[in-house]
Amino acid sequence: MPFLSFSSILEAVIEPQEIIEKLIPNFWDFLIQLIAFVLLIVIVFFVAYKPLKKLSAKRKEYVDENLRGSEKAKAEAEEYLKASKESVEKSKLEAKQILIDAKAGAEKEAEEILAKAQEDAQLAKRKADEEIEEAKRKSRQDVHKEIVDVAIASSEKVLGREVNKEDEKRLLDDFVNNLNEGK
Repeated sequence: MPFLSFSSILEAVIEPQEIIEKLIPNFWDFLIQLIAFVLLIVIVFFVAYKPLKKLSAKRKEYVDENLRGSEKAKAEAEEYLKASKESVEKSKLEAKQILIDAKAGAEKEAEEILAKAQEDAQLAKRKADEEIEEAKRKSRQDVHKEIVDVAIASSEKVLGREVNKEDEKRLLDDFVNNLNEGK
């Protein structure tokens, strides 16, 4: 093949019919190739493109469904976490309230026990004071009776006779009055 220069190309005059013949050498060959190409496109469309498109659509739907599911699960997890935190806070508040109530109850019970102990102590003191007063009264009666007996015995010796009931009563009254005045 000879080397063509620009000048040799310009010298050769190409006519439109020659251009068409060079681009499309044979019309029937071109038509068959065009029909084969269109047929190949149709076959590829039905055999490969449609199934791939369906597969791609299914895959997209699967991914979208998984995304929706994961978003739903995330929302549920966040809701559960929020509910758990609220439950923990509520439990803490309840525990704190229970402790406060228990402390208040213990303090109240301690105050009641202390008040009861003081009341019991006062009651025991009052009872002891009453017993002491009773013992004093009884011992005064015993001492009084013994003094009266001694006085009657000594008056019988001094008088040399037995003291009758009237004398005994009069002597006893005088003696008691003297004792009461001596206090």
